[in-house]
Amino acid sequence: MKAPICRHACRALAEGALESGPQALFFRFHLWYCWYCWPYKRQLRALGDAAREVWGPRRDTRAVEDRVLAQLMRPPS
Repeated sequence: MKAPICRHACRALAEGALESGPQALFFRFHLWYCWYCWPYKRQLRALGDAAREVWGPRRDTRAVEDRVLAQLMRPPS
């Protein structure tokens, strides 16, 4: 079961509230120090990038999907 702070971070990511400002800083800090979310930080960050691009001015979802999949297939650095 996720901690309440994890649920809050995931909800904020889904709502697109983590683009800038204190929420974005909180989310980055949370990804690095949370025991539950740390193994999934690359996937969560890629999902956040995809959500921002889809909800932003760009509407080419296929290109976003391709880039996110390529990002997830890369070995971690």
